[in-house]
Amino acid sequence: MADAPAERHVVWVGSYTADLGGTGVGVSRLVLERSAGTIIDGTLFRCNSPAFVAAARAGGPGYAVEERTGLLRTLMVGSAGELECVDARFVGRQPCHVAIDPAGRFLVVSDWHAGGVTFVHLDEGGVPRMGGVVRFPGGGHGSRAHAALVLDDAMIVTTDPGLDRLRVWSVNDAGAVAARGDVDLPTGCRPRHLTQDAQGRVHVLTEQSSEVLTLEPSRRHGLAVIASSPVRANPSPADSPSSITSTIVAGETILHAAVRGSNVLVSLRSNAQGALTIIGETPTGGDEPRDHCLVGDRLFVANRRTNTVGVFDLKQGIPKHAFSIPAGTPASVAAFIP
Repeated sequence: MADAPAERHVVWVGSYTADLGGTGVGVSRLVLERSAGTIIDGTLFRCNSPAFVAAARAGGPGYAVEERTGLLRTLMVGSAGELECVDARFVGRQPCHVAIDPAGRFLVVSDWHAGGVTFVHLDEGGVPRMGGVVRFPGGGHGSRAHAALVLDDAMIVTTDPGLDRLRVWSVNDAGAVAARGDVDLPTGCRPRHLTQDAQGRVHVLTEQSSEVLTLEPSRRHGLAVIASSPVRANPSPADSPSSITSTIVAGETILHAAVRGSNVLVSLRSNAQGALTIIGETPTGGDEPRDHCLVGDRLFVANRRTNTVGVFDLKQGIPKHAFSIPAGTPASVAAFIP
């Protein structure tokens, strides 16, 4: 399959399969006509319940972690346009997230089962290197790992909702990984997902307390919490925030948080001090928004229980539903404009 032109989107969807009660087939790679939302091309790879997918660039591989088997699969588009697995390796008992180093040198895999964090070093083609897997155990009894964010070589941050903690890592020029310490967060907040804004601040979405904790990174002092903001003005007891992204709209930092339970996308504006103000809520158009991603002025939401990926255009930073893509039990979505 030739690379799609700029007016198209490439979308990777990971779907739960029958082994975990889902109706999906595994991983789908779709090429969408941007204006009409038409699926121009689609390829599938059958695997067992990929809880998370990640992809960074056109022509490069996609990555999927299977929640039940513990496999990390590296997927490429073959000569006939099919998706093929070029590498599969065990990375944990219950992997649930993959983060890609922007420079393409390594992946960070979070393992929910016992909080382990695995670094996977890549070759120039984006394929895991032989002997390039470095595993670190969880942070202690009750530890979980849910997501990772690569700020730069000197700071990689992973969330531990089991211990209400962030773990901080670094990777040197030779690829050696080191644990740099922990950042304790308020008890019971359960940090789930995180993003970085254009000012370099880190925003951590909490699953239990329904907040966004804003942290300032410092090479000397690590990370420090500078603000705490509620996700919703009128939260529901059923709310369970799941994912967060950051973008710039008219020179201002705008965050979008997906909230399960109420099934909304909340738009928040960041001020100079890092505190957030809610500027709007938009229904996700489905049930249980488990994951979402943002590319350009378009946002994609995996509505797990209603078998759709909702596609939204941003209007002054507020999502507006454009169309939906059918997808069996979508767990994760990754997209880019090639």
